[in-house]
Amino acid sequence: MGNITGISVFTQCNSEFIVFPIPAKDVLKVSLNFETTGISLYDLYGKLVKSYNILKSSIDLIELSVVDIPSGVYLLKIDSSENPRTKKILITK
Repeated sequence: MGNITGISVFTQCNSEFIVFPIPAKDVLKVSLNFETTGISLYDLYGKLVKSYNILKSSIDLIELSVVDIPSGVYLLKIDSSENPRTKKILITK
């Protein structure tokens, strides 16, 4: 068996985008290497919490304000022309 850790596998699977800092307090930063058509934040029940309009279709780093979002676990959905990507995030106040 190889020396692959859970972190190494996780990094390889999500190399298309990085979300930081986790947990987020005021601003959530998303680094992409693909074109996006929009970003949405959902609670764990699937309810839309906030939608972010992206003015440019291809941006390396996007800063999203989460200052008005209560503490909790959320799903960040990144839409693209190919297929959407989702990542679980944590917001703390």
